[in-house]
Amino acid sequence: MRRAFVPAAAAVLALGLSPARVRAQEADPLEALDRAGRALSERCSPAVVRVDAERGLRLRVVADTEEERRSMEESLRRSPARESVSAAGFLLDDEGLVLTTSAVTGGATSLRVLFPGGAEREGVVLGEDDLAGVALLRIPPVEGIRSLRFSERDARPGTLSLFLAPEGDGSPGLRIGFVTSARRAFGLYDAWLVSSVPLEAGQAGAPLLDARGDVLGMALAPRISVTIRTVGPADGGQRTGPEAADLGGTLGRLIERSRTVERGPGFSTFVPAGELKRIAADLRGLGRVRRGLLGVRMARGEPVVREVPAEHPAAKAGIGPGDRILAVDGVAVSSAEEATGFIRRRAPGSTVAIRLRSPGAPDREVPVVLGEAPVPVVRRALFNGLRVAEKETYDLSAAKFRTLEVEGGRYMVVESVAEDSAAARAGILPGDWIVEVRRRPVLSERDYVESATGGAASEESVEVMVYRAGDAERRVLVLK
Repeated sequence: MRRAFVPAAAAVLALGLSPARVRAQEADPLEALDRAGRALSERCSPAVVRVDAERGLRLRVVADTEEERRSMEESLRRSPARESVSAAGFLLDDEGLVLTTSAVTGGATSLRVLFPGGAEREGVVLGEDDLAGVALLRIPPVEGIRSLRFSERDARPGTLSLFLAPEGDGSPGLRIGFVTSARRAFGLYDAWLVSSVPLEAGQAGAPLLDARGDVLGMALAPRISVTIRTVGPADGGQRTGPEAADLGGTLGRLIERSRTVERGPGFSTFVPAGELKRIAADLRGLGRVRRGLLGVRMARGEPVVREVPAEHPAAKAGIGPGDRILAVDGVAVSSAEEATGFIRRRAPGSTVAIRLRSPGAPDREVPVVLGEAPVPVVRRALFNGLRVAEKETYDLSAAKFRTLEVEGGRYMVVESVAEDSAAARAGILPGDWIVEVRRRPVLSERDYVESATGGAASEESVEVMVYRAGDAERRVLVLK
């Protein structure tokens, strides 16, 4: 009786082999699969790269005496501690565009892109998208290497998946598995692909391919290979890896307290091809990703609508204060952050189905055409040098003014104020409670952050109300 092995036949046909050759190999489908896998690997491997980044380590000096602290700081100034991070990526077109994970590009002072054939190029970041964890690099073109293309077919559970990623020696290795989930909610993302292929450290950013060699998704299980590099005070030699934590002297103690290790979940998750294609296009053209806007403000934590500004998409769809968001496009949400993340992943102009629960009314589902979220405004000197912490309670026993308890409200309390900052010049001190910014109540960390954007970003001064010693005082921060 003839044995059937559909994945092997599919892989052979996808590689363009003739039906005659397929029939000749049907007697040994495992051998056919082996040959097909090797052929696909040989064709696609040249476009799979390793991305090496180097960045400075942000270290906290811990010393017993002032003299020791100065000595340690001087050692760091002479020989700054560095961190080397490695991930994977793949060539997206013949013009030198490379897609990788933003976990490797963030804060990098240098980026090297290494091809399996030995070619090496310096990379420049065109844009990063932290929501999806994707970064787009540009490198000088490499002749003779065929770029990968995105799959036009939707991945479904059971789809054959071929993971092509750098192994320990840097050369790509092929692993065969199947898509186990095509729409898995995780964090602020609700469309992850999940495959049965295992991932190892340094393989985030590698492509998941279909049987034709087209990209189904990009690996984002954020396991990143990290090496600390510094100079030991005793012999002046460079150390890498775990031995860097064993250096003698004060610098050795410093590195040991700041050691970075491999991190991230071990399951194999991927951003799907359709989303990658949109992200890459936006990063290439704009340097950022256009995100959808529902146009509501929600209560802290809970996905309950607090405010709906007029003329925003939510208002046009009939969403109002008090409505609870139950699901977005059929995916249940349990927090305001999750609902916002799901909306932000959609493109402006797309229609999403929002399932709602209103007090005293049956659940309903409404279609909403999303607007475009505004570009975040870069913060100016308003909060530079001012560190705050969100607290649930605050001692108001000596208060000389009346306060109103707000459900879900928090207290933003100053932890530290840097010298020569706008806050220091305005007389703000550690322990002050930030009550208002620009006559707007601050009831949460979100309120505090949002008050630094918009109008505050273009003004020469900003009025802040602080609570101290039982009384509330208004302070004016003069911005540089």
